[in-house]
Amino acid sequence: MRPPPAGEAPAFVYVEDIAPLLQKRCAGCHAAGGKAAAGYDLTHWRGLLGAGSDLKRNALPGEAASALLSVFKGTHRQRLTPAELTMLTDWVVKDRMAYFRSSVHPPGWLLPLDRDARSFHGGELRRQRWKTEVCAPCHGGKLLGGTSARSCTSCHPGGPMSGCTTCHGAPPPPDLSWNLDPTRAPGVGAHRSHIASSMITRISCKDCHTVPATVKAPGHLFDDLTGQTTDLKAEVTLGARGRVAGVAQEYDRKTGRCTVYCHGASLKSSGPLSRPSWLSSGVGDCTSCHAGPGKHHGGADCSQCHPQTVARCTPGQAGCFDINGTVGQRFVRLDLHIDRKVQVGKGAATGCNGCHGSGSLGAPPPDLMGRTAITAPGVGLHAIHLSKSSHRVALPCSTCHKVPKATYDKGHLDNTVGAEVVFDDLASGKKRDPKTKTKARYDPKTRTCIDVYCHSRPKSKVGSTWKWTSKLTGGLVCDSCHKGKPQYPLTYCKVCHISMFADGKIDITRHINGKLDFL
Repeated sequence: MRPPPAGEAPAFVYVEDIAPLLQKRCAGCHAAGGKAAAGYDLTHWRGLLGAGSDLKRNALPGEAASALLSVFKGTHRQRLTPAELTMLTDWVVKDRMAYFRSSVHPPGWLLPLDRDARSFHGGELRRQRWKTEVCAPCHGGKLLGGTSARSCTSCHPGGPMSGCTTCHGAPPPPDLSWNLDPTRAPGVGAHRSHIASSMITRISCKDCHTVPATVKAPGHLFDDLTGQTTDLKAEVTLGARGRVAGVAQEYDRKTGRCTVYCHGASLKSSGPLSRPSWLSSGVGDCTSCHAGPGKHHGGADCSQCHPQTVARCTPGQAGCFDINGTVGQRFVRLDLHIDRKVQVGKGAATGCNGCHGSGSLGAPPPDLMGRTAITAPGVGLHAIHLSKSSHRVALPCSTCHKVPKATYDKGHLDNTVGAEVVFDDLASGKKRDPKTKTKARYDPKTRTCIDVYCHSRPKSKVGSTWKWTSKLTGGLVCDSCHKGKPQYPLTYCKVCHISMFADGKIDITRHINGKLDFL
């Protein structure tokens, strides 16, 4: 390879002047290993070129306002002597951050500011169609130094063509043009938030891209083995993790938006950021992707129905998300989130009992808000009705509700008014009298059941209205629901309704069954 002319020799260079200075003055705080102050690692060339946690470059060639210089004129003014600051300034401004003195290569040979520039070794290597053997005469057959005594492995530990991080960040930033800002450069974008997140397990490159088996595989550096080089824009080929049937999964280059399963694009009720911009710094909380179930179906407490995946926590703690300003949620199993399966239920519970209630009843308490007191309408007298008593069998849920056959049946999770009370023929009195004009109903405002066949009688001791959220003082007795007559007091029930009694006790299978049994 015939490199560009070396140009005028710089007064100061990184390897001989700047690296030792930064090691002496800065490495104590800005060292490698993930603990570098402000994210700046100034112990090696790549760290100096890169950015800290603020995603801004440390320095740019010729820029006197570079952060690297400004900090030594401000908060770190005592770190360098005047002579050291002058040397650093001249190196950035006049010598344009030259890496070394070379009679062969230009000063900017290792500056990845323009991936196509001939003055950058990556740009020149691209012109040579990535034939690293052209470097061998000086750098040796394996590019370990040769006659130049300059090994490519000093910057590329595995060799310049050995892995993705030779050109790409791990992950970006930087991108191939050394861009750092995720809101401006598509090559940077939201890569990092996908690799490290408190919401999901690490997303691999292959989930969104076709990863080449080798650096020189067709479609990577070249469109094919004999054709032209590619446009160096990554093709987005969504893997199974990002796709789901029924939704067109895509990345729109023009708008920079992603339509993927991962962000809730396939949800029947999705959140405002279910089609997020790739050029964004983050997604937000759970409601960004999920619109969430209705406020009467657990609301912000996702753990009520999905305890395998999330649990309650105190907002402000590490890893705790503040949902709608009402409850904190944290993930207990990241691998169960965005895994193409909906994890529902408490432990081994299945069906309705996965969300409603506990134990064998399959209904509150607790309700979907986690409440257990009967004063909560979601709890009320469910347990009493679903358990058999001395005078009736246990009532099924269908007595008062339309029970869905499947989780996403209409009227189940898609309403905003809580559980609808729809009385069946037994509770409405139609089983007892098909021609009845009395209409059983539930009033959600007063939380009362009115004219229900099972125990509402206008002339009874209690009357036709029953409170759903409180127990009857003293419990139920015959005249709570029935009104006897002078000639037929309630103590005479056994005389006329012999078949309803066995050994002096009510046969609960024949009481409150919609039929009037005499002898």
